[in-house]
Amino acid sequence: MDSRRWDNLRRSRPVGTRGGWTLIEALLTVAIMGFVFAAAAPLLQKAGVAYSASDPRTQMVQEGRVALAHFARAFRQARGVTSPTSTGEEKSVLRFLAADGQATVFGLFEPAGASVVKYGPAAAPDLLASNCDSLLMTCYGADGSLLSVPPSNPTAVRSVQVAMSVSDAGGRVDPMTLTTQSAIRRTPPSVVINEIMYKPPPELGPKDKNRWVELYNPTAGAIDVGGWLLWTMDPIEVDTLSGDALYSIGSTVIPAGGYAIVTDRDTELYREKLRNGDFEKGTMSDWASTDWWAAGTGDAVSGSYAARYSGTGWNCMYQDFKIDTSAASARLRIWERYDPAFGNAPRVVIRVTDRHSTVFVTVYDGPCHPAWTLHTADLSALADVDARLEIWAYRGYSDAHARIDAAAVFWNRNPNFPLDCLHLWVNDNEIGKNLENCQVFIGSVQDKLHDAVAFQTVWGGDGDGTTLSRVHPFSPSTEAETWKPGPFAGTPGAANGN
Repeated sequence: MDSRRWDNLRRSRPVGTRGGWTLIEALLTVAIMGFVFAAAAPLLQKAGVAYSASDPRTQMVQEGRVALAHFARAFRQARGVTSPTSTGEEKSVLRFLAADGQATVFGLFEPAGASVVKYGPAAAPDLLASNCDSLLMTCYGADGSLLSVPPSNPTAVRSVQVAMSVSDAGGRVDPMTLTTQSAIRRTPPSVVINEIMYKPPPELGPKDKNRWVELYNPTAGAIDVGGWLLWTMDPIEVDTLSGDALYSIGSTVIPAGGYAIVTDRDTELYREKLRNGDFEKGTMSDWASTDWWAAGTGDAVSGSYAARYSGTGWNCMYQDFKIDTSAASARLRIWERYDPAFGNAPRVVIRVTDRHSTVFVTVYDGPCHPAWTLHTADLSALADVDARLEIWAYRGYSDAHARIDAAAVFWNRNPNFPLDCLHLWVNDNEIGKNLENCQVFIGSVQDKLHDAVAFQTVWGGDGDGTTLSRVHPFSPSTEAETWKPGPFAGTPGAANGN
């Protein structure tokens, strides 16, 4: 800076001012700052204590909230509350059936004197929160009424209110109470696994042909299970359900309060007397007088083949049979139809005669139907009689072909099995492959489970001729108390015998 600018700057300073601090000013400033710090020290100490306490408070609140969130999320998808079973460590525990059918537990446990909250599979729940002083759970019904704990009806509980008191083990903060309430949103299963013959003894016949699973519809409406899956695990074995038109009506609709039996296609629950009545050999073998009758693929009510009459005038195919004297009852079932796109309706006569064509029973006499139509007859009175099934067809030049399929003369080997029970087949004919792995699942698709059973052999049905039989359709499917041994050979297609 040049001398002239410096002189000007000096001249501009107000009169009486000076530069820098005096010794007295510096000492006075230090004294004031010391006084301020001394006064603020208690406040800083309290802030430090509050900060040090915030960490345990945050931890215990976070643990408690996580535990309640786990419970609330799972309980919304639960199927029902079950009665608790004490293990000696449980203090306040709620057991319920989870969405996947697994027995699940949530509650306060006291292992080795500690108080902790656990949640998860009943056999081995996970630790969610420590230092829990108390856990109070209140159950309510669908109408909001207060229920006892444990409830007598596992489907009565529709919501649960939980109050959890948590604290800091070091006593640095006061206990806090966290609450939540969760309501079951999942309706009870629409189709349940009701009875299982998973290990039939030799006296009932070959094991793979005498296994079965019974489904039950506990609702007030019919349910179509066509295309649903029935599977086992370890390894996974998935079967698709289809209707049986040979021994049943071909439907996959389980009526309200009704049952359905699922078996292999070649099951021996039925004693069949006709040979190749389903024409699945692709030929007319085993049938006599078959001029102009042939087995063709396509347009079959059961399997891949059906018999077709393509001649003109009258013609008959027949097969002889004899019903065993041991049969308590016997049934004839046969389907017929024609395709109206190829002409007028031909005529069909279905009758049971002796070996000289003396008629015992006329099952049907009339025109073919445009859709597959089932005809049945009770043949119980013909036990030990040399009988013959005759199928006559008449076709004019302008008539369509008559079609016949799924002809069966049979009775049930199991006297407890109703003849008219809905019967379902599995697509791969191996329902019995993995039933002994003690797990069975039913669902419309694999990620939409309707019911699941994970059982133990001591519950019943372990090769002694009894079945694994459910006590109540809404009871938890994975609890031992739900299952009892059924009567010998079980009660397929009917109410359980326990």
